[in-house]
Amino acid sequence: KTQELTQTTQISRYPAPCKVRRAATKMLEARRPWQPERASSARAREPPAPEGPFSATKPFGELSRAATHLSALFARSDEQAPELPKYHDASATSTDAGPGVYALSCSQAARGNKFTGRELEVQCAYVPFLGDVDAHHSSFAARIDLDLTWAASEEDLRLAKEDPRGYAPGFVPDIVIKNAQTVETLFVAGKSGNVHQIQDGTKNFMRVRFEGTFVEEYSFAAFPFDVQTLTFVLGLSFYNSDELRFVLPPEKKGPFFYLLTRHSALPEWTPMRLLAGTHIVEGFSELLCKVQLKRDPRPYVVRIGAPCMLLNTLQFGIFTAEWAEGRVNLTLTIVLTYVAVIYTLTGLVPMAAGITIADRYVLLSIVVAVFGLGLSVLATFQPEGSQGPLFENVSADGWAALVIFAMQVSMHAYMGAAVLNARRVEGEKLTVSFEQEEYNSLARNRKTLEFPRRVD
Repeated sequence: KTQELTQTTQISRYPAPCKVRRAATKMLEARRPWQPERASSARAREPPAPEGPFSATKPFGELSRAATHLSALFARSDEQAPELPKYHDASATSTDAGPGVYALSCSQAARGNKFTGRELEVQCAYVPFLGDVDAHHSSFAARIDLDLTWAASEEDLRLAKEDPRGYAPGFVPDIVIKNAQTVETLFVAGKSGNVHQIQDGTKNFMRVRFEGTFVEEYSFAAFPFDVQTLTFVLGLSFYNSDELRFVLPPEKKGPFFYLLTRHSALPEWTPMRLLAGTHIVEGFSELLCKVQLKRDPRPYVVRIGAPCMLLNTLQFGIFTAEWAEGRVNLTLTIVLTYVAVIYTLTGLVPMAAGITIADRYVLLSIVVAVFGLGLSVLATFQPEGSQGPLFENVSADGWAALVIFAMQVSMHAYMGAAVLNARRVEGEKLTVSFEQEEYNSLARNRKTLEFPRRVD
């Protein structure tokens, strides 16, 4: 088993999950030596990590023997250890860069292993506008400008001094948007009229602009109380992480990630946080710039929730009809109105989004309406009629109304608890460490599909 796991690790940058590893990770609360340090100050209050990948202070029976076999897998050298994301998050406030501007600053995390390749420093990431959050096409429209610097060679400095306007460095990184749908790339010329410049006498400087539509995977389980994250995933072509990687500017330089809300078209969204960081996926360095948005649920509560509550109240009107036919007609009218609401929700949320909170409320309302129709129709077939006493001097309609009322109260209590839980879960997205969130995403081991080539 250890040999198989080791071979799997050599193929994939992140070890494939297995039953033994999941059990060991769950039972042994030990930190792996290659887990990155968090940016929060709460880490300083945690107890020191045990020596090695697992703590040997307590016996765990058979699980301890499994941990011994797995120790060879986790206690790898620095060159083999996977480099997990190094994120630094900060609350997006308008106090850092002026009104209407969300700014994020971060410091470059200390690396555990020595890096000898080129470093591509991201001096600034600027998003002047953001809009057209399209749920059905899983996309959003935006523009992002990146200011990048990297070390200049002596030959670069000589060429730039001889011909500043025609200068071209010997090495120019190729930046790509990995989640681009229809994106145009533009290299912005500086004051000298050249897209390549020398900065501080030692670094090459380049500004690249990406504008268009970006792909994003949304989650609508908490709709309309959801929080969404819009991501710019930038990668590097031709050079792996040992040759070239993104780095973030020091914290002393101040904010480096900006979102200008003045020209952003987000009528139902409120920007909450900016997040950024670098990590290595499949051997290549990536830069992730994320914007977290929170939906305003009030329009949906007023236009969909309130009419549905009125329809639930109108259901008691079926008892005004004396015969079963009139009660069936009124209930069918209510159910068809709910179907129209479902059709409206389909236009707001894609079919692949699963069951949302709004869907649950409408579907439960239909179930209660149909069940109430059955009770009210049965009441009309009583020997003394629906108004006659059934038992305890209460008529058949009275007992049917009490049952329907109890179902309505139970349904609304359940939906109220569901809304509170959804708001709590979505609110945690705005407070949880983004470093841990991305670590969990990588732990899910989303593989790149490959075509298996036959070898004769």
